[in-house]
Amino acid sequence: MKSPENVDIIATGPNKNEAYIKTKGITFKTDTYDMAVGIVDNQAAYNGYSYLLITKGYGCLSAVLFGKFKDASECFNETESIISNLVDFNIQNPKK
Repeated sequence: MKSPENVDIIATGPNKNEAYIKTKGITFKTDTYDMAVGIVDNQAAYNGYSYLLITKGYGCLSAVLFGKFKDASECFNETESIISNLVDFNIQNPKK
C-alpha cells in the first residue's frame, strides 16, 4: 500500500456545459404521517426514479430524470399521480 504522500489523485466533476440529471419537484408542509415512497417508472422519471419523503410535517415530492429533460414537467405530474394513487397525503404551501 502506498502512503498518501506518494499518491496523486485527479478528481473532476461533470462537464458544466452538459447536464446528466434533472430533477423537478416541490417541498411542502403537510399533516400526513412520516413516510418514504420510491418508484421506478419511465413515465414518472425517464431512466431515473421518483420519490415522496415526509417527516415531521414537511414533505418533498420529486422526479429525477437521467434523460429527456424537456419532459420534466410531464414526468413530475405523472409522479404526483402515481404516488397519490398509492398513498394518501396532502400538500400545503408547495414551493418549487
